[in-house]
Amino acid sequence: MLTNGWVKVQFDGHIWEELATFVDDWVASESVRRYIQDYSENPPDKATDDLQRRFIARLLPHDREIVTLGADDKFLAFATQPDLVSFISTCMGGHQPTLQYYDLWHTWPLADGRERRGSQEWHKDAEAFDKPGRVVKVFLYFSDCLTDGAGPFEMMTPEGRVTFLMKRGDGMIADTGFYSHRGGYSTTDPRTYAVWVFNDSERILAKPRYNLTDEARESFASPVLFEYRDWEAKRKAMV
Repeated sequence: MLTNGWVKVQFDGHIWEELATFVDDWVASESVRRYIQDYSENPPDKATDDLQRRFIARLLPHDREIVTLGADDKFLAFATQPDLVSFISTCMGGHQPTLQYYDLWHTWPLADGRERRGSQEWHKDAEAFDKPGRVVKVFLYFSDCLTDGAGPFEMMTPEGRVTFLMKRGDGMIADTGFYSHRGGYSTTDPRTYAVWVFNDSERILAKPRYNLTDEARESFASPVLFEYRDWEAKRKAMV
């Protein structure tokens, strides 16, 4: 259980190695370089930044469009690990967790003293709709985040305010629906991590952001993977 709202974990093995190789290539890619350059030269207005978090380079679309994920998806392989799913289920009181989405986030240094925006401010995740323990996020770091200038994750917990200084390869599981948190205010160092967002399967308010190919559905065959098409059908049936 997440007694204090969080727990640090260590992930290793072939899934970590495959993800790390993919992430390192993505961060060094021309598309990420161009994205950062475009933001620096044409920063969006505050309203756009607050809503879409353009100050983060993301693997998946900023507009939250529904993406189709395949059988070779390494992030899905990570999300469906039995030990991880079992632990998250325990955190949810024994309920079956479902994956709402995953993403890969890269923040880069911007001027210190600027106004915090969007998820850089204290907040609880809207996916929870004020229902404790119904949103659990898994974070996996692909860069060292060892200084305040890297924009570390912070959380208000029963222990008080906690700042998480993480090394490459460190992971964390956190109840971000019940506890206020913030992060990504990078001023001196970049920060790269992946995030997986799990919801209680009994709730349909949090819309999944993906569908699976037939091959992916057969390959993973996991109740964790609740697709947008299933969510839409369930929602319509309840109307």
